[in-house]
Parts: sequence; structure tokens; C-alpha cells
Amino acid sequence: MKKSLSVTLVALGALAAGQAYASEWDDSFGPFTLNTVSLAGSVEVNAPCLESWKVLTEIDKLQKLAPHLGLAAVDGQKTAEHRGDVVRVKTQKLNGVMTGEFVLTTPVPFKRISAVLAPDRGPWVRIQQWDLITTSDKTCRLDYDEAYNEVWLKAVQIMGSDFIKSNRDHHIHVILRRIKNMAEGREPGAPDEVNYLFEDAKTFPEKFRVTTQAQAKP
Repeated sequence: MKKSLSVTLVALGALAAGQAYASEWDDSFGPFTLNTVSLAGSVEVNAPCLESWKVLTEIDKLQKLAPHLGLAAVDGQKTAEHRGDVVRVKTQKLNGVMTGEFVLTTPVPFKRISAVLAPDRGPWVRIQQWDLITTSDKTCRLDYDEAYNEVWLKAVQIMGSDFIKSNRDHHIHVILRRIKNMAEGREPGAPDEVNYLFEDAKTFPEKFRVTTQAQAKP
């Protein structure tokens, strides 16, 4: 995904208060590569890749992982692990509620998950990919990539901003840590972390529009 995706896509924000978590990253995280509109990162999970796969494909676990997305199953499904599977999204924004769906595009059983976020109104937003790489019988490296739709970026007026470099890495650190915790059999995170995710989702992308407009001033 890293090279081919960047050819066709331009590639998922953090609240200022979220910086409180910045000191919590440890050596289980790999280096993050940040570009203006794309991001790649990784985390080592002390559990077999099957456990990370469950967190990323079982609906009840996905809801716990990312409560800010308001995820909901379609027609009572329990998992989203086959090409074309859909999970509904309902996220509170500053100016209303955004509804849409995650569509699974490239599942490779127990090894890869790629999904596109498509709002009910407007162009699709981003594609996200998770690669699960077995490093031993009891450990797994979870590689993450995200890329944004150029059309969507232009529509929300953040084309050319550095919103990924500003704080998207922090948001994904939180999500990767929550996956790691759940795959290793722990609770995903503290209650105030959930509050952070909700506030962050609420202000995305509005706060980045402001940033772009401010940068454009002479």
C-alpha cells in the first residue's frame, strides 16, 4: 500500500488536550512516517496475530475499540472480514451528525484488512490498511497505513495543510495502543481517553479548515 496507494490517493485528529498522552508511547511503537496527507506507523503486540485480527473484525470489539465512530452492524452481522462487508458509522460533529459506512475492500485472512470510509453525503474520505505480521508464535507486528481522497480534501478546504503532521500521529498512537491492549487481553484504555476520541472526532475536519485558512493569510 505504501507506494501504490500514494500514487492514486492522498492519505484519517487530535485535540490540544490530547498531548497529555504524548509521554506514554514506549518502544513497542515503531517509527511513524508523517506526510502532509498520509501516515504510516506500527506497534508490537504481545499476542498472536489472530487476536489483533479479532479486534479489527469482530463488531463488538470494533465498537469498544473506536466508540467515537458510533459503529453498528448491518443485518445483525457479528464480523466484518469478507470483501464488501459494511459497518455503519454515526459520528457527532460540531455542525451535526455524520453518517456513512466503512466498506471492507481487501481482506487477506489473518494478514491484511483494508477499508474505505464513505460518508452518506459527499465523496469517500480515506482508506486505511492494517497488515498483521507474525514475528513469533506469541507476538505480532501491526503495521498501519492511511491515505486521504484528494477530492474530499479539496471539498473540505484543507488541501495543502499539514494536518497529518500537526497531530494525526497522536490520534493513531491512541488507536494502535487500544488495539494492542485489547489483543493482549486488557481494557482498551482509560475513560478520559474515550472522551478525547469523541472530542477529536467532533472537531474533525473543522479545526483543520481553520488551520489552513490561517496559513493562507499573508
